[in-house]
Amino acid sequence: PDCSLVNSGESSEKLRVEAETEINKIVSSLKNHPLFEGDVLSKNLSTAALIITFSPGSKPESDNTQTILKGLLSKYQKDSEIAETLRIAYAGQPRQINKASRLIRQDMALILPLSLMLIVVVLLIAFRSIKAVIVPLSVVLFGILWTAGIIGLIGDELNLVTMACAPIIVCVGSAYVIKFLNQYQIESLQIREAKKSGVPQPTIPEVVYATLSSVTVPVTVTAITT
Repeated sequence: PDCSLVNSGESSEKLRVEAETEINKIVSSLKNHPLFEGDVLSKNLSTAALIITFSPGSKPESDNTQTILKGLLSKYQKDSEIAETLRIAYAGQPRQINKASRLIRQDMALILPLSLMLIVVVLLIAFRSIKAVIVPLSVVLFGILWTAGIIGLIGDELNLVTMACAPIIVCVGSAYVIKFLNQYQIESLQIREAKKSGVPQPTIPEVVYATLSSVTVPVTVTAITT
């Protein structure tokens, strides 16, 4: 679960007062302590470091948690008696992961459409057929939709790992389909040349079977190793 005060039975004001009391006690106990002075507390007591810990199973890097933290810090800085001189900053691995995820999502919003457009151009140049463009794009888009659906079904969300799935599917999926289409054209031409004149032209199932026989092993090995 994300960071939230919904399940707390106490009001936010009461929690704030209790927190301030505890902080004052901690600051008083750490004054002039050789292990903490200059690290957790500055020598003039103008700066202090606080460590926030989350319960196991929580997602501190999620957008919801980061939004709550940002809202709380902004609220306390604004409502503080020393708001003009008070500066609150927060950092850490969850913050870095969340920030990196946002940057990657912004890049993906630009890179993914450009990648699809590049694939369309390459397919048109290579095969010069609208069907040869529609089939690979359909496979790639369905792969992305299925992957996103599975991620949502298992309760996961976009992160640094799952966001890399879309470009991988675009690259790998389009390569497999291009290989299949190219082999389909080769097999169709070879079967036609092998048959004598007057013999009926090869049917689509025959060409598909020959194509699958040729590409099954290399595509399977490539899929397993990559």
